Amino acid sequence: CDEQNFRYDLLGTPRSPWNRSAARVFTQAFNTWAEVEFDAEVLEEAFFTWLKSLKQARKKSQLPSAERQLAVSMSRRKMRRRTVSVTFNDAVSQLFHTRLDTAQTHPLLHRHVPMLERLGPEGMSEDESVVEDDHNEARARPRRPVYRVKSPCWRADEVGEWLEVFDVVHLNERRTKSDLRGQYPRLRAHVPHIVDDEAKPVQQLPVNTYHATWLESQTNPSHRLRPLADRYDFRHDNALFR
Repeated sequence: CDEQNFRYDLLGTPRSPWNRSAARVFTQAFNTWAEVEFDAEVLEEAFFTWLKSLKQARKKSQLPSAERQLAVSMSRRKMRRRTVSVTFNDAVSQLFHTRLDTAQTHPLLHRHVPMLERLGPEGMSEDESVVEDDHNEARARPRRPVYRVKSPCWRADEVGEWLEVFDVVHLNERRTKSDLRGQYPRLRAHVPHIVDDEAKPVQQLPVNTYHATWLESQTNPSHRLRPLADRYDFRHDNALFR
């Protein structure tokens, strides 16, 4: 085909000989129209991707009504899963940075900054699910959700208790500030205890960062995890609790 008689093939594959020829014609015509020399390979790949989406749309349009509705439902479900994944990653990252900011600004927590940075977002607990806050509050106010904490299977319990103090300090500082802009800290419930058995461990942490039972169950942990022999002092300054 040429620019004046442009045709593409939806019956064949996106990269069929005909469609490859059409991609070259499209690339030349687009560069002429845009008056800019775009990379030909990039434009051709975009053309093939567009053809693939056209073929999928055409295939769905030819399905019986019930199957078409099922395909739409499956597509929406996949999109929701992607959204949940992105939301989870954002929430864990936000939790980590909130704790890190708290440690960096509070003099009694500042010594723990390097350890927090070594844990990173991967060392944080995730919010497993949302349950209603059953506190006796005025029904005129919308109730805040409570997030159940899901702790990484590899992380020692004392690390979780150590991290909770950062949350308490952050919440107390938030309550004493007159400027309350931004999202309010989440209410995170730790009962019943939920463990994330699929959480990937962070490597090269002090040995007492890892759950002792979990560490014993690992195959060759000294090679795979390379835990440090030095133990970290996860205790907080008593002045924090006065």
